Amino acid sequence: MENSDIHLCRENGDLGELPSELQYKIAQGFSAPDLARLAQVSTALRDVAKGTPGYFSQFYLEETLKEHSDSVVALASDQDTKTLFSGSGDQTIKVWTPDGSGNYAASQTLSGHGGYVFALALDQDTKTLFSGLARDTIKVWTPDGSGNYHAVETLSGHTDCVRVLAYDQDTKTLFSGSEDDTIKVWTPDGSGNYQAVETLSGHNNYVMALAYDQDTKTLFSGSDDRTIKVWTPDGSGSYHASPTQTLSGHNSYVRALALDQDSKTLFSGSRDNTIKVWRV
Repeated sequence: MENSDIHLCRENGDLGELPSELQYKIAQGFSAPDLARLAQVSTALRDVAKGTPGYFSQFYLEETLKEHSDSVVALASDQDTKTLFSGSGDQTIKVWTPDGSGNYAASQTLSGHGGYVFALALDQDTKTLFSGLARDTIKVWTPDGSGNYHAVETLSGHTDCVRVLAYDQDTKTLFSGSEDDTIKVWTPDGSGNYQAVETLSGHNNYVMALAYDQDTKTLFSGSDDRTIKVWTPDGSGSYHASPTQTLSGHNSYVRALALDQDSKTLFSGSRDNTIKVWRV
């Protein structure tokens, strides 16, 4: 069994925000007046540097979240409430909320999946949560007035495990990649329920990674067939039936994709131990 913990890391700031043991190690080498001047200078430099391209701060481990009993394989975060969602091989989703002191506590456990929770996606506006499962379905969860989540819908259509999800905040479109080698496109109907409106076929092995361009609506899919497919809208609101481009070059499974929305640079990670950088 793999480690089932979640580690929370934060960006450090000036000396006073560093862990106490690190403060002590730094302070050992300075007199009190020198240390005070160092703190003032480091704070001023940090404030200036934050506006400088290439600036970064170091991160340190702040907290380890322990509630799952099997591998944690999916995460999603609410940018407004700072709520964290985690999907696991123990067949549950944990909902983690800040407790007021900056730490996280598991406030709810979402059960009923019947298998691994491989993928999560969150609508940042409505707070609807989607979970992709080992049982070839997708569950839809919505919060009630008190913030507790309830399963409101199960999306069926795939014939094998749902391994990855992507979401369009603007159109509320959900994309799902599966071990049935396909991608399904889901849109809400007039009653608020989701329906599969398209199936994108082109890979000849598991679809394990998705990346989505929120501007151009281009979808990228990575597969165990060692390729990346590029899917573009056809102008009618649907996607071309066949991929508009196939990116080849990896020597093994493509398991991760990330897209820089500004530069439109695509990054792909593979079991061939490499990351490839793709540009338009």
